[in-house]
Amino acid sequence: YHPDKDHENLLKSLFFLKKMDCKFVCILVGSGLNDPNLIECIQKNYLEDVIISYGVNNNIPLILNGLDLFVLSSKTEGFPNTLAEAMSSQINCVTTDVGDAALILNHDDCVVEAEQPQKLANAIFNMINECNNKPDLWTARKKLNRTRIKENFSIESMVNEYENIWYQ
Repeated sequence: YHPDKDHENLLKSLFFLKKMDCKFVCILVGSGLNDPNLIECIQKNYLEDVIISYGVNNNIPLILNGLDLFVLSSKTEGFPNTLAEAMSSQINCVTTDVGDAALILNHDDCVVEAEQPQKLANAIFNMINECNNKPDLWTARKKLNRTRIKENFSIESMVNEYENIWYQ
């Protein structure tokens, strides 16, 4: 839990999703999830029944493999590793347009302005509908995510790009 991760944006968007009669569960992972401000925001948005707080967990691959959708709601980032990790695990993602997130994801329909919870809710809703109604597209997008990370953001490709810039 950190102000830059903008949990308030996420939680407000989840409130909008509930109002749309969308069925979901949100898993929060990391430190500080017992922060009084976060708990108050969860309560204020009537989300106690759909939020699972795991706290700090070192088995992120196990958690990622249990997700249908990864959401990055930050208001600022550099290179959001968590987004790349989710994509490399073949998880579909929605993200705010912060740092390199849009470049990493490369799906305009899944990138929204930061601090816009209604837009974030709409993007999440559209992805849930895609999962439920267009399984072939959903699966293709998941595979594309992993391929994109492997081809553009693997350690090997990053080292090659670094060498191309600095040693050519």
